[in-house]
Amino acid sequence: MPLSVAVLLRAAARCQRRIDRIDQELVRLDHTTAPPGNTDWPAERQHIRRVLNKARKSQNERRPLVRRLIKVEQGEIAPQYADRAWLYRRKLLMGLARNHARSKPMQGRARDLVDIVRTCVVEHREALFGQWMIASLRELNTAQRLGQDRRFIYANEWDRGVYRFPERSWMADAPVDDDHPAHSTTMNFANTEDFSASAALEDLFTWDAHPIAIECMSALHICFLRAFMKTVGTAALDGVTEDIVQVAPGDEGSVSKLRVALAVDSVDQLRPGDWVYFYNHPDYVKRHHDSSFATWQGANAVYLGNVSGEPRFTTFDSQDPAWTEAEFVTFLLKEYNRKPDGPNRGQLANRFPQLGSSDDIPGLRCPDPAQQGRISPVYRIDVKELARWR
Repeated sequence: MPLSVAVLLRAAARCQRRIDRIDQELVRLDHTTAPPGNTDWPAERQHIRRVLNKARKSQNERRPLVRRLIKVEQGEIAPQYADRAWLYRRKLLMGLARNHARSKPMQGRARDLVDIVRTCVVEHREALFGQWMIASLRELNTAQRLGQDRRFIYANEWDRGVYRFPERSWMADAPVDDDHPAHSTTMNFANTEDFSASAALEDLFTWDAHPIAIECMSALHICFLRAFMKTVGTAALDGVTEDIVQVAPGDEGSVSKLRVALAVDSVDQLRPGDWVYFYNHPDYVKRHHDSSFATWQGANAVYLGNVSGEPRFTTFDSQDPAWTEAEFVTFLLKEYNRKPDGPNRGQLANRFPQLGSSDDIPGLRCPDPAQQGRISPVYRIDVKELARWR
């Protein structure tokens, strides 16, 4: 009984898809550097390439056999085989059977190696994302406008409680007035129609008309979005945000689509680029309720990894680019113990006296009893988003 031509066409298409898939993985393999901590990666990559090439060769051998068999089934037989078409057909089928038997284990190994390549790509992208988180925050802390002052400043350094973004590329959800659409007392901004999500984000780093007024949370939002864009490309950021990027607190902002939150037990479990939070004493806001400098009830920070043998952190507008956990806690204690100002400063100072020890500052340890002193929240990039963008 003759074979179905439709079945043969599907078999030929499968051959081509497998070859295309192997080619894609070979390209990805060439662009994958050693995953963090894997010193054997060069040898592993050579082995993976060898197995993938063997699987590709097997598919390439099968493809002409399938094409010839299709011609036989359609009656397009070469003159030299016309007298013994049935024998030629049998020869082709036997060739396909041998190829299938020989290539089946190789295909299985190729699929396993494809998974390894994908895992290595994601691990590499995670590490790259962390590096861009650190680099972006450092740029926020050091960038200057052309021949002028700093590009990014704390909001209360410009006008207390007012955020300011570039007006050509961003608009506030609740602007302070009609004349300044990108000035707001709340951190909630989105890109304008004239700028894509990625273009608006980059405009933050090129705008020179005036300083950009933010604080530590909005700074980390900007760094997180930029690190994602630098890791997997502008098209990925525009795609995941549907071309509308929002810098806003909590789950309102675009960052909520990209990050996952977890809790860890020790600093040793943190990775470079992790977004963490340092807590000041719960009474900080009460003690400095009327103070003009009340900006350190806590700090969103980035873990830098081990620097000079110690785990270190940094935050937006920090006085030290690489603080230890103890130095960060000491700083928060100092900020708590500053004398309150405002009309009720004496009453507030008596009601909430100075603290005597840095042990009273939670620091990285979440004060929520449900967390039992764990480091929480720790924000990381969602690896699913890193994996789905090429």
